[in-house]
Amino acid sequence: MSNNKEAQAAHYQAHKEEIKARCKAYYKAHKDDILARKKAYYQANREKIRETKRARREKYREKNSEKLRARRKKHRLGLYGITLDQWDRQLLLQDNRCAACGDILGAGTSSHADHSHALGHFRSILCRRCNCAEGHLKTVDRARKLYLWMEKEALFYASKNGTVT
Repeated sequence: MSNNKEAQAAHYQAHKEEIKARCKAYYKAHKDDILARKKAYYQANREKIRETKRARREKYREKNSEKLRARRKKHRLGLYGITLDQWDRQLLLQDNRCAACGDILGAGTSSHADHSHALGHFRSILCRRCNCAEGHLKTVDRARKLYLWMEKEALFYASKNGTVT
């Protein structure tokens, strides 16, 4: 059988351009039919196709989780003009905690590079909640007003056991 595969490969290499031209001409002549068949197949097998793709993605992410995490972090840090070493040093300076609220940054907690959009420089590492809050509030004045309102409405924030959170 390997002889047959080798012969097929050799034939393909010898007639590559001719085969490609024939395939291209066939596709051009039957494009609408081909696309209609593909669409019908997808419609009939949509859930199976989606599940297969999801399983492949999940398997790839499991197998390459560290590689993907490092790639994302390196890309993200490149946007803010810092290196992985600078990120790690900043994490040590912050004792692996969010610079704003002090929550521990670690497994299961996403850490975000707080940066100035106006000046384009990196400031510190925040947890997701603080990063989102800071991004939405935009100014110190708005954060102060929200804080004062929350203090005034403290009873609204009281938990079941009577403590204010």
